[in-house]
Amino acid sequence: MRTSRLPEIGATMRGDDAGRRIFPRSRRQRGQSGGSLRQDGQAVDTTAAGDTFSGTLAAMIIAGKSMDEAVDIAQRASSIVVTRLGAQDAIPVLSEVV
Repeated sequence: MRTSRLPEIGATMRGDDAGRRIFPRSRRQRGQSGGSLRQDGQAVDTTAAGDTFSGTLAAMIIAGKSMDEAVDIAQRASSIVVTRLGAQDAIPVLSEVV
């Protein structure tokens, strides 16, 4: 059985209004921060935020994206979903995110 290790992903809060940041270990080692989860607009429903991030991250890794690209796309998807009401219907399609 072949196993692979994904780079660690970290999360941190920066200031009162900075939002959560997620980034691979490779960025932290290079001294770079991750992208902000914030999207223009007001968060109205966080129901699907975590599932959207996790699912998008996994899908992008499977699609062959680098960890940095996968995290950035997953963050964008999560920042969109919180601006919509509901769960499954609120999840953006790929064309809305990339």
